[in-house]
Amino acid sequence: MKLLLSSCFLACYQFVYSQDTIVKINNVSISADVVEINKEYIKYIETEDPKKRLRSIHKSTVSYIVYSNKQIEHFPRVPRHPPMPTRRVKDEK
Repeated sequence: MKLLLSSCFLACYQFVYSQDTIVKINNVSISADVVEINKEYIKYIETEDPKKRLRSIHKSTVSYIVYSNKQIEHFPRVPRHPPMPTRRVKDEK
């Protein structure tokens, strides 16, 4: 009986305190619950935030996410190039 209760407690503990880890390209990690990933941003709630505010981070600043089930999702770095300057053509007269 004690074994059954201990197992149940452990399973509930892991479920309640499961969290994701967002690792930025500068190796800073954020403990969070990832809520949504869209084209440009990752929306998350920090686990240490008592107000549970929804935050977002640009995908270009994230290296990878380790989910609570130990799966890892990598975000390849896409270089951002400034727009090419346009050349003016002189009028021929």
